[in-house]
Amino acid sequence: MTTELFLCPHCREPLVTQNGSYLCKNHHTFDIARQGYVNLLTGRAGTQHGDNRDMIAARRRFLSAGYYAPLVEAVCDTAVRHTEHGATVLDAGCGECHYTAAVDAALSGAGRGARVLGLDISREALSLGGRSYPSLALAVASLYDLPLADGSVDLLLEIFAPHAGGEYARVLRPSGKMMLVIPDARHLFGLKEVLYEKPYENRVQDTALSCFRLLEEISVKDRITLKTDEDLWDLFTMTPYFYRTSPADKEKLRRRAPLDTEISFKILIYQKAE
Repeated sequence: MTTELFLCPHCREPLVTQNGSYLCKNHHTFDIARQGYVNLLTGRAGTQHGDNRDMIAARRRFLSAGYYAPLVEAVCDTAVRHTEHGATVLDAGCGECHYTAAVDAALSGAGRGARVLGLDISREALSLGGRSYPSLALAVASLYDLPLADGSVDLLLEIFAPHAGGEYARVLRPSGKMMLVIPDARHLFGLKEVLYEKPYENRVQDTALSCFRLLEEISVKDRITLKTDEDLWDLFTMTPYFYRTSPADKEKLRRRAPLDTEISFKILIYQKAE
């Protein structure tokens, strides 16, 4: 029997793993799926599913092709700098775990002895992530009701995920940190130049966040060339533009590879405010 960091969503008691299941002292039991994740959603939230299979598959193919390698490297380097030995790291909204696994490997390589957890509302995403990265502790859960104890996390990753600031502050230790990754103004501008008659820069969100104090801001910029039509369409499918673009404008991307575009991100490091 192994004690885990997850809490029971019914009674908030600690969960332990035993014989392929998570269970608490009140005998609430949650089976670990064969793909390696546990579903801790309850009630009406249990019917929510997050990203669909096509979006998840497109993101996995695109990220595996290495187009965002500069961002992955920067995220990993930053995580290593902001963690100490034995840290607990939570990737909130981890998706199919591409960044989660990279951070886990980087922390292991740096000898941090960290425990890395991934939470997402999409069972489809965690099914893929669990099969690919069996060493990660993964749970289907709402970011607005995290199955974790107060002050149990040292570093929280929010990488292109919803911001549940109150919950994130609750689970972070008093000196805990949050890494927020967001697109910068010129991110994917080359894609927009093809899609739209009047391409526009992204509106970059305000860096001031309730419950947090900004410590560091890192810019990651590069240019990529989408080599194939499949890579180009995978990128488009995993962006919000896919749902905001008319069918006629979507057709502009058909057979347009190779396509050159800027990629531009901000990595923001916050500390929980006292």
